[in-house]
Amino acid sequence: MSFFKDKRQFIFLTSVLGLGLVMSISGFVVLFSRADLEPWQPWTFLAVGLMLTVLLLAYMMVALGRTATVKQLVGLRTVELSQANEQLLEEAAIRKQVESRLQRSEAGLRAILDATVDGIITIDEEGTIESFNAAAEIIGENVKVLVAEPSQYSTDGCLCQYMANGANKGLTTNRENEGRHQGGTTFPMDIAVDEVQLADWRLFTGIVRDVSERKNLEGEIDQYTESLENAYVEFQQLDELKYNLLSSVSHELRTPLTAIKG
Repeated sequence: MSFFKDKRQFIFLTSVLGLGLVMSISGFVVLFSRADLEPWQPWTFLAVGLMLTVLLLAYMMVALGRTATVKQLVGLRTVELSQANEQLLEEAAIRKQVESRLQRSEAGLRAILDATVDGIITIDEEGTIESFNAAAEIIGENVKVLVAEPSQYSTDGCLCQYMANGANKGLTTNRENEGRHQGGTTFPMDIAVDEVQLADWRLFTGIVRDVSERKNLEGEIDQYTESLENAYVEFQQLDELKYNLLSSVSHELRTPLTAIKG
């Protein structure tokens, strides 16, 4: 009864099949048992019964064929869905592996960047900070490093805005400037800005280095150099004084000897 739509259809078709069989049997019985009927009457009963039976059997064959086709299609679809499900599971496993590798790679890159002594900042075209490393956090106190040259740069804003505007105008590629922490203290710093073009997405990378130690060393070297220059000048003065003194003494010694000879 699986190829019938519902129970009522099954009952109706069974009734029609039974009626056809009954009419066929009745036609045979009447044909051979009663001689007072017209010859066409029993043959009519027989023909109608056989027609109903044949039509019903044909319908049942079609229904059975359709059911077999539907079952075959359902089986094929089930296999396809099973294969698609397996493929999705494989793709999900591969994607999970790729995501795991990306996470490990990102963690490794983050560790390398955080271990870098220079501050590395990435900003977008609007000057919004997208990422920064630990050194940038230390240098700038939450990366809010202020440029301490408002006269040269009218925007006395944060470093990200300075880098974005400077890079757009071609003002900065690699230069030295004086930075100012959010607390107001200033420090010498080197700024290197570069543009990164990714399809239709543009980024700016800024590398900030606190060069206070280098400046202190340069100051000490300058002082030492100045001391050496002063010492050299004093040495020259002493040498000249010594020369003058020796000349005077030599002159004084030669004067008496000239008087004696004369």
